[in-house]
Amino acid sequence: CMDDEAIFLAKKAMLMYSPKAIKRLYEHNPDIQLIVMLRDPIKRAYSAYWYARQKGWEPLHTFEEAIDAEPLRLEEGWEKWRYCTYLYNSIYHQFLEELFRYFDRSQVHIFLTEDLHQDPVAVCRRTFGLFDIEPGFEPKIEWHNRTVGARSELLARIFAYMMAPGNPLRHQVRRILPRRLRMHAWRLKQVVWKFNEKPFTPPPINPETEQRLAEFFRSHNEKLGMLVELDLSSWHRGASVK
Repeated sequence: CMDDEAIFLAKKAMLMYSPKAIKRLYEHNPDIQLIVMLRDPIKRAYSAYWYARQKGWEPLHTFEEAIDAEPLRLEEGWEKWRYCTYLYNSIYHQFLEELFRYFDRSQVHIFLTEDLHQDPVAVCRRTFGLFDIEPGFEPKIEWHNRTVGARSELLARIFAYMMAPGNPLRHQVRRILPRRLRMHAWRLKQVVWKFNEKPFTPPPINPETEQRLAEFFRSHNEKLGMLVELDLSSWHRGASVK
């Protein structure tokens, strides 16, 4: 969103998955520029599982159990299980097709995470170029997406339950507490959440599971490649998943 004085940038990882959100975004600003970052779907799905474990959203203790449970979760509703539908959220072409229903393709700029890791400055400059920012500007690159686990998964689940959008207790607290006290409660939650984090390296994905998902995603990746005119054949050539 731009005016004569400022450029506004916003990031929301889950926005692309919600047709309602895409429609609202279009109604808010049909001329917006959109940047989509796509990751190898197997790596994205496996990483999302461990992130959901850390946040207390995922109650199942193996990735295989979680992906086997996905059909039932989708029947119960994507909104309820949106952070835990690992395969569905990695079928990118269906979400981009919805995005292209509202926005012209010239407004949708697609990058791969491989591009970002190999040459982050080039990705930044291409992004800046959309907004006529000085081409010679040299951004300072910092990586913040470190992998962490939960010291107590029980505490993480309690927090996840308390913060769930449909939790009536959360709405009652927000209605009763003054705004100033709600801010203090939010800061306390952040402190406790950070305390509950610990350094964590996920175990390697089971090779049989990786092969199973390679077959699952193959046709979807082919559709995606044709849709966005990118060669995605390198995504499933036996690279380890981390």
